[in-house]
Amino acid sequence: MVNRSAGAGRQPVVVGAAGVVQHCDSSLDSTLDAAGLMAAACVAAAGHHAEQLLPQVGLVAVPRGTWKYSDAGRLVARAIGAERSSTLVSEVGILQSDTLIAGIQAVAEGRVESAVVIGGEALDRRRQARKANMRALETVQVGEVPDVVQAAPSPFVGNEEESWGIREPYLQYVLVDSARRHRLGIEMTAHRQAIARRYEQLSRVAVANPAAWERSLWSADELLDTSRPGNRMLAYPYSVKTVTQMYLDQAAALLICTEAEAKRLGVPEDRWVYPEVGVGCSHVVPLANRADPSRNDQWVLMSEAVEKAAGRPVASYDLLDLYNCFPVALDLQCDAFGISADRVPSVTGGMSFGGGGFNHAAIQAFARAVELIQEGAGSNAFVTANSGYLTKQGAVSFARDRPQSPFQALDLTPRAGIAVRRRSSVLQYSGPAEIEGVTVLFERNEPARAFALVRTGDGEGTIVSSTEDNVLAAFLESDWVGQSLRVDRGRARL
Repeated sequence: MVNRSAGAGRQPVVVGAAGVVQHCDSSLDSTLDAAGLMAAACVAAAGHHAEQLLPQVGLVAVPRGTWKYSDAGRLVARAIGAERSSTLVSEVGILQSDTLIAGIQAVAEGRVESAVVIGGEALDRRRQARKANMRALETVQVGEVPDVVQAAPSPFVGNEEESWGIREPYLQYVLVDSARRHRLGIEMTAHRQAIARRYEQLSRVAVANPAAWERSLWSADELLDTSRPGNRMLAYPYSVKTVTQMYLDQAAALLICTEAEAKRLGVPEDRWVYPEVGVGCSHVVPLANRADPSRNDQWVLMSEAVEKAAGRPVASYDLLDLYNCFPVALDLQCDAFGISADRVPSVTGGMSFGGGGFNHAAIQAFARAVELIQEGAGSNAFVTANSGYLTKQGAVSFARDRPQSPFQALDLTPRAGIAVRRRSSVLQYSGPAEIEGVTVLFERNEPARAFALVRTGDGEGTIVSSTEDNVLAAFLESDWVGQSLRVDRGRARL
C-alpha cells in the first residue's frame, strides 16, 4: 500500500460544494451546455463568497465526459474569472475519486492555494434537440489543451468482452449479481423483489436531493412492472430504472483551499469540511478472470485500509454514498463494508435517480455529502467511486472536525496485485462447464439472448451464450447457477 500524505501545515478544506440540474423542453430556451452547467455549479458551490473564491482558483480538475471540449477546465476557469488557473482532465478509466484526490493534493502540496473539482453532462439537452430536429449549440473550443492529463495506466476492460457480446456494462454486472445471489442462497424472484425495495429507498433519497435528476417517487411495485413506460426489462433481473441513466443535464463542483486561504478570503469555519482519506485501487481483473466472480476482494482491502487510516470502520460513518451504477455494485460494497440491509447507503439517490451520467456520478456524491455535513445532517461521510466493470475502486472520506493527521492518499493497487486471486480465461470453448453466473438479455421487452459466465473443465473462465428458446426459458424459470451444461464453440447447450 502506497501512502502519499499531505504536506505538513497545509491542511486542505472543502469550503463549498453544490450540484445543479437542468430540465429542458424541445425549445432549449435559456439552456446551458455541459461547460455552462459546470460553471454554474462552481458559482453555486461558492455561494455568497463567489467573488472572493472563484477568481483565486489555481486548478480546475474534471473527469472526461461525453462532451467534445478539448479542455473543459479552461472553459470553466474562464467563465468563473480564474484566468490564471491551470487545468487537469482525467481520461475515462481514471477513478473520479482520483480526480478529487488530485485537486486535494495540489492544495496540500503547495502547488496551488485553491482548486475546484467539477463534473457534468448535458446529454438530455442534446437528445431533446434531436427530437425537435434542432441542433443543441455547444461552446466551441479550438487549440486549447489541459495542462495535466491523467491517463489510465491500465484498461478497465478485458480483450475478449467484445467477442463475447458483453460489452454493455449491465450485462457484466448482472452476471456477477446472479453469482452473488446464488452464493447467498437467495431465490430468483425474492432477489428481484429485494432489488425493487432497495431502489424504492434510493428513489426516496432522490426526492429529497435538490440536484437529483429524477425526483418523482418510484415504488417497489412500479419498479417490478416492466410494462410501465420507461422501465422495460434489460437483462434479467435488471430493468431500466435499476441501472444508470445516461441522458441527463447535471453538474457538480467542490471548492478546495488551505485553511489559511479560507480564513484570508473570509469563509466562515462552519462551512469548512475536511477531506480525511482518499483511497484508490486500479488492479484490473476482467470478469472471466476472477477466481470468485461472486465477490470483490478490492472493496474488502479498501475497508481494512480506511479503518486503519481514518480510525473508524466504514459502517460507522454518519453519511454513506456507495457508488451505485447497478444493483450488485451496491450489494458487493455493503458486503465488504458491513453495511446492514436496512440502511440506505446513498446521499444522492444513486445513478438511477440521483444521476451522474457517464462519468461524474461520484463528483455529484462528493458534493452532496459535503453539503449535508455543512447543513448538519452528519459529522462525517464516506463516498465511493467505481470505474469500468467493477474493475477499479476508489473512495474519499470527509469530516466536520479537523483530522488529527494530514490528508492521506492511499494506493491499494500493489497490495491488490498480491492479494486478489485470478484465473486464466479462454475466448471460445467446447466441452462440459459449470455455470457461475447467468442472465437473459431482452430486446423490446422480450427474451432475446442468454449469457452465462462458466468455469470450464480446465478451470478457466469464459462466456457462453444462446438464442435457443429452450435455453432462454430455462434460464428465466429456474436457477441454473451451479449447474452443468455443454458448450459447443461458445454456444450453450442444455
